[in-house]
Amino acid sequence: MEIKMATTTHNRPDATSTSAPAGATSTGRNRGLRAAATIIGVGLLLVAASACGPLYVQHDDGYYQGQPTQPTQPQVAPQQQAPQMASDDPRVTFADLNGHGSWIWEATYGWVWLPGAARTPGWRPYYHGQWTYTSWGWTWASDEAWGWAPYHYGRWLWLNQSGWAWIPGYEWAPAWVSWRHGSGCVGWAPLGPQDVAQTHYAYWIFVRQEHIHHQRVQTVVMQPAVTQQIWRQTVVVQNEGRVRGTSGAVVVYNSGPSQQNVHAWTGQTPQPRDINSMPSARPRAVPVPRGDHDNGARPRPGTTARPGPGVAPQAPVVTPRGTPAAETPQTREQP
Repeated sequence: MEIKMATTTHNRPDATSTSAPAGATSTGRNRGLRAAATIIGVGLLLVAASACGPLYVQHDDGYYQGQPTQPTQPQVAPQQQAPQMASDDPRVTFADLNGHGSWIWEATYGWVWLPGAARTPGWRPYYHGQWTYTSWGWTWASDEAWGWAPYHYGRWLWLNQSGWAWIPGYEWAPAWVSWRHGSGCVGWAPLGPQDVAQTHYAYWIFVRQEHIHHQRVQTVVMQPAVTQQIWRQTVVVQNEGRVRGTSGAVVVYNSGPSQQNVHAWTGQTPQPRDINSMPSARPRAVPVPRGDHDNGARPRPGTTARPGPGVAPQAPVVTPRGTPAAETPQTREQP
């Protein structure tokens, strides 16, 4: 599976330092006390960050203090040039989502869904739930009532004016994410449009490797203040999973860390769970619209998206292609 890498640029203000003049007044002494407190604080932070290996704290990180980079994609235009609702409209196909968020018309991708949960500080996709090993690889079991659709169909992107948005898709996978591992940590990030693997650390969620199957991931996630350093110390995990998609086509996805690796991390070999026993993850019959607006993740129109019993070893590999988006989300500190 060929994964494209999205590149983003972000300008952070450089830390500046000033030296106290000779014969410093009480103001200078106060600065000295503050500097000493800062040194102590840094020491404590370094100790706390050692859970995932040698991490180095960078002060004055303008990314978490400031605003996202300027948008590189067309801005959201709600209702602008939106088509009339039809029976194959994604708002009809995924009607279960209607009570949990709102739909807006985006110039590039058509109708996209904004989860109401995204208004909570620190929320992001693949955050509230757990990873469960199945015959298809690591499968996301969401704690959110609407999780069956956005975490197993379609892709996610960040819109600077609206935040996280889900682009409807019609091919099932255990999760549409990319994976990284290193320095005792494992992490994942939602794939963007055209299967873009995000290369900005703010998109990523990391946990200690032994917590990969923790029942409540959100309680063991590494804090955003150290995510950048963890990302730099990890490498891509690329294990292909395959499933028979609509009309017999092969759907390729990243199945995550191998059973052998997880055994080395945890001392236990994960045993596959029946996907049909997981209501928030099992595949469902999703009718595909017949429109000509393609978001890069649709099968042949008029078919039903439901994976088959597996893919023969000789099946060809499908390589997604397209032009990626490269927008940067504004990550907030976790409460």
